[in-house]
Amino acid sequence: MSSDYNHAPLTEAADSGDELLFIAPPWPLFNRPSIQIGALKSFLRQRFLDLRITCFHPYLDLASTLGYSAYHHISQSSWAAEAVFAQLLFDSDDLDGRKKSSLRRERLFTSSLKARAVKKTPDFFDICSMAKVSTDRFLASLDLSVSGLIGLTACLNQLTGALYLAKRIRQMMPDLPIVIGGSSVSGGSGYWLLDSFPFLDFVIDGEGELPMAALLEFLAGIRHELPEQVISRRSGQPEKRGESKKLQVPDLNHLPPPDYQDYFKELKNLSSPPTLSVVLPVEASRGCWWGKCTFCNLNIQWSGYRSKKWQRTVKEIAYLSRRYQVLDFAFMDNSLPPKDAVRIFRGLAELGLDLRFFCELRAVHHRDDYREFARGGLQDLQVGIEALSTSLLSRLNKGVTAIENLAALRHAAEHGIEIGANLITRFPGTTSAEVQETRQNLRYAWPFAPLRPVEFWLGRLCPVFQEPDRFGIRAIYPHRNYGALFPSDLLNNINSMIFQYQGDRNRQKGLWHELEKEIREMAEKRSGFRAASLLTYRDGGEFMVIEQVLPDGKTLKHRLSGISREIYIKGMDLVTEDALLSKFSELTRERMDRFLQDLMAKGLLFREGGKILSLATMDYRCYPDC
Repeated sequence: MSSDYNHAPLTEAADSGDELLFIAPPWPLFNRPSIQIGALKSFLRQRFLDLRITCFHPYLDLASTLGYSAYHHISQSSWAAEAVFAQLLFDSDDLDGRKKSSLRRERLFTSSLKARAVKKTPDFFDICSMAKVSTDRFLASLDLSVSGLIGLTACLNQLTGALYLAKRIRQMMPDLPIVIGGSSVSGGSGYWLLDSFPFLDFVIDGEGELPMAALLEFLAGIRHELPEQVISRRSGQPEKRGESKKLQVPDLNHLPPPDYQDYFKELKNLSSPPTLSVVLPVEASRGCWWGKCTFCNLNIQWSGYRSKKWQRTVKEIAYLSRRYQVLDFAFMDNSLPPKDAVRIFRGLAELGLDLRFFCELRAVHHRDDYREFARGGLQDLQVGIEALSTSLLSRLNKGVTAIENLAALRHAAEHGIEIGANLITRFPGTTSAEVQETRQNLRYAWPFAPLRPVEFWLGRLCPVFQEPDRFGIRAIYPHRNYGALFPSDLLNNINSMIFQYQGDRNRQKGLWHELEKEIREMAEKRSGFRAASLLTYRDGGEFMVIEQVLPDGKTLKHRLSGISREIYIKGMDLVTEDALLSKFSELTRERMDRFLQDLMAKGLLFREGGKILSLATMDYRCYPDC
């Protein structure tokens, strides 16, 4: 599959014979290659003819060394993952815990894993020792003498790993240019990194393709100035934050597919490869088409929102599947483009392949959309539920209501799509009425996938961070856990990604404490049932039978017939009560209200804002051609 992007020779770099080495440090999911370096390699190879690039994924060897289960548990905890390489970065000579700094990291590692309910917490210093052995083995395999540049990506859980690798490479090759980029070093972190870690030469703040191309031209003598997105000690450029213009690819349709060939070579050479199927990351868009959530900072590396044509997305997935003989994919989009999501999965279904996908969507799609998603191979879905209180959803600026969130849970369950969703707790300014509303509405979410409570954390440059007064926040300071990761002399000017704050934190803790416990208990109880939905119906034409499994395991059956059945079926996608009264003119509003109230009291239906949602689902296997 070729790219439409214009090619340009980088003669000086190509003639030098130098090879670019791009490295994805631990701790990504081990059954996925890095889309960051795979996409960058593919772009640069298309733009600069004959440029030699090799990508490395040392997290594969680390996972094999630690054991895939241990690696997985650590990779799911940002603080635990960062603590391991922080120890090697600053105290690699102390792997038996003699220093106070080492013990602080050990406590952070252990407490973070326990908070995630890891049953058997591995020994921190044993993990560090094995990580060092794995890193030594990786570095010994590199031929740095032929390299012209080292590029390190630092996204989720990768910052200290990238810094440790950069430090070790600098010791091996003092004159080799080292550049770091990724979401963990965006949003104005570049100057702190360059001031604190002298083994770094350049930091790319934001999307990598065009800034890296400009950096290569600069190093080759073609360009005489660096773009403001590439920060160096010599650049002297002002720090850019927030909505400043970023150098990024204007049209994603011109990007070539990511190159994952190096990942598969490394995977093949592992002494004990994982048994899980490889999942290939793909993207249909960058940024977030909504982009208004007050708690979110996931888009600080981008300006605006861009998406590919749905046909190109489908074509790229077909190409990647053929090239690497893989059937499992994960969309890396913060949220698939709403108008094209159905078209994408409809196009994927027409490929006639047994493809399976993960993606993230907002709760704005209809029941029939989920049918198309399932037919196209969507099996694992993350929906930004965040709250079941419409008032709290407004405070979060989600742009949806509680009934729309419940509809997303219902529709996914009906079509056999496994859904993951969080509830944000302790958000600044949350009222007791909103907590109570959440408690009441949780009852209606019981039949579907369990929700996970996630305490609000303050991310760099999210709207709450930028407008603290609006949310009753009096002071903001770096999260205390950075004090365990980094030496004290580096903390004065740290540009951290996670912060603590002074505001109504104690009040929020009191408001949410009991409900958080209830949500966890409910999730644990719900996980004991394997069915996607615990509220299902069978239709008899003139009547229907609804089967309802309660939290105590008791099963109830309800029968609706005639007009009651017709109303219930109409409500399986969101419908207004006025529309129902217009459809069933023989009903009075009072009679309709009594009927709907009775179903809501039984947990069979949800009402909000003049709309209704019938909660019972038909098993997705009952749909023809699904």
